[in-house]
Amino acid sequence: MRTENRIMSLGDSLKELAALGSPVDIAVGLTESESDPLDMECGGTNENALFELDDGRVGYMISVCVTNQTSRQMHIGDLELRTPWNEQLFAWLLPRPIKTRAVGSERSSNYQLYRFPGKAGFEFPFAQVVNHALMPGQSLRARRPLSGWLLATGGIMPQALSNGNCVNATLSITTSDHVEHCREVDLRVERRRPIPNPSSPKTGLYGSSGIAARRLGIRAFVRHVGEDPGESQKAHITRPDEANQT
Repeated sequence: MRTENRIMSLGDSLKELAALGSPVDIAVGLTESESDPLDMECGGTNENALFELDDGRVGYMISVCVTNQTSRQMHIGDLELRTPWNEQLFAWLLPRPIKTRAVGSERSSNYQLYRFPGKAGFEFPFAQVVNHALMPGQSLRARRPLSGWLLATGGIMPQALSNGNCVNATLSITTSDHVEHCREVDLRVERRRPIPNPSSPKTGLYGSSGIAARRLGIRAFVRHVGEDPGESQKAHITRPDEANQT
């Protein structure tokens, strides 16, 4: 006789055992069955951002915490971010291998990090990003929260989006049992300022153009994220107009 593998919830398993005459407490599985087996929490607009890269394309940053609420491993089938527009060039960032060698030493060391494309090359430590842990084929351990940044790139930012606007998107995780788990995500728009006319330069707190101030704000944000993982939830992208109000 061939035995087939089945994926069952704890509650269904207990009910089946009870039907076979085993002395079990079905109430134990009720709590699990009443809640979403995959809990997703996303940060607000102070953490999540949709911003322009050097070439005009879009960069995505989402603060997320995912918890497998079941008593067994949960396998990832798909990870998707749905935007209000038709985003055909969307791609999750992949970690980049970095090879270093100390001065005067023949030994080299390897590590990985996440970096957005462009001259600025905004970097994030590997341990603070969860892209690699939520890709198809990966698994979530039972009742072990997974938190960090989801980073991605897309196509050209839609012209209708203005700096400071809020965009509502949907983060979707489909598990191997073909169940889709969704959560709404609010993204704050951070659009690059146009380069001012050289004949009438605009100066501000940073003593430079809006573009330069914008880059300084992004760099300060990335440094803050990289310095202390515990404080990353409080970080936000500093915009020039916010700096001028201080």
